[in-house]
Amino acid sequence: MFDAAAALKMEEDPDVQNALALIGTLPLSLPEHWLLRCFVRDAVDSKAAALYVLERAAHGSGDTTHAETELCSLLENWKQLVERFRVPTRVSAATESLVAARDRGVCCITERSRVWWDVFGWSRPLPIRLVSPEVIAGFRDPSCASLRGILTVFLTESGLDQLADWLNASPNELSQLRNTWTLVGDAAAAFRSGRVQILQDWVSGKKSYDLELDTCEYVLSYGIVRPFAAITNNKGQSIRSLESVVISTRDPQTMPLPSAFLFDIHSRLFNSLRWHQIQDEMQRGRPRNTFLHSCKATFRRMINHAIPTLRHAWLCFPLHARELTYQLLFNAGVKMYGKMIPEQRVPFGLYIKRSPRKVLPRNEWPALKLVEQHTNVPAPRLIESLVTNNRTYVVMTRPPGATLHNTINTLSYAERSQLASDLRSCISQFRKSPTLTAQPFAVQMAVLY
Repeated sequence: MFDAAAALKMEEDPDVQNALALIGTLPLSLPEHWLLRCFVRDAVDSKAAALYVLERAAHGSGDTTHAETELCSLLENWKQLVERFRVPTRVSAATESLVAARDRGVCCITERSRVWWDVFGWSRPLPIRLVSPEVIAGFRDPSCASLRGILTVFLTESGLDQLADWLNASPNELSQLRNTWTLVGDAAAAFRSGRVQILQDWVSGKKSYDLELDTCEYVLSYGIVRPFAAITNNKGQSIRSLESVVISTRDPQTMPLPSAFLFDIHSRLFNSLRWHQIQDEMQRGRPRNTFLHSCKATFRRMINHAIPTLRHAWLCFPLHARELTYQLLFNAGVKMYGKMIPEQRVPFGLYIKRSPRKVLPRNEWPALKLVEQHTNVPAPRLIESLVTNNRTYVVMTRPPGATLHNTINTLSYAERSQLASDLRSCISQFRKSPTLTAQPFAVQMAVLY
């Protein structure tokens, strides 16, 4: 079973530290560095994987160029293996029928089923492999010897043999059921791309390897590598990390449950799958400036110049009308963009911060006004700070771009350096503000924005 705590402890091993340090010196992109680190950190035996990396780097002449060539070759092979785990595979008709009977046509993660109005079957949950049989395809061919050797290092010889036994089963064998479960589209995409993993229920200490069990309880875990969108259950609510995933069967002999061993294999590839997807996104590049984008930017600049006038006109409306508008916008924002903390994105390019009366710090709205009046920082512009009998609303505009929270892992090293330079420029403007002495806490809050 994959043990994150044991993996972290293994990182204290000198060989593991040396291998990770060596990987950090390679001229690679951020996702590629992490892909190689995951090969070492998430292996069944991290020390053996680290020694393999060090041995390949030192093999032959031992010079820096040779080490880079060898480890770049290792990286490319590792990418090929990770890509094999992402390949969807068809399920035989017999297996599909048994999976549908076992899971009752309901997604094992979200408990969603086909909606009643879907005449085309677009919302129908589908049988999905835990591990694609393509992972070991061609391993007996000499041309795949390097791939087999790398996967052997990652899973150990016995682990790879056990995986091969599972994946080499004939299409009509009952054991195919143990490599298949039912998922809806967004849950399947999240599982394949490494945005979620299924772990054993370590809280209660229950084991799920027993073939005789008619119910197995797991926990769903989101990765720390963002961005990702939360999966919603059959009630429309977001499924949170470490929520239970219960899978059951009416007859464990004829319709056995998915294998915990295969869930464990997926968990070991979980981080690599996510970094591989991020690298693909970075290689595709960011959207180029189109005519529509230019129009939006021009419109945004016009609105920013008109904000003082619009704000003055808006404040002429009655307080109760403004409060009702903010409540409606807040509720609409939750439905459109999901619930956010502490600021809620709402329609019309706004953010609203809402809390019980007098809970919000009093210096937040002065901070926004200070930034607007004395700096050129592209920060939110204050619309209103409204205090009612029950709540406090801080309403502000949404600055252009994406949040750092959702994009930090897709930034290249050059973009991170540019980000640091931009932040230094912003902080420098804050420090030069003429109100630094009068409102020091407001300036500090402005930095937080």
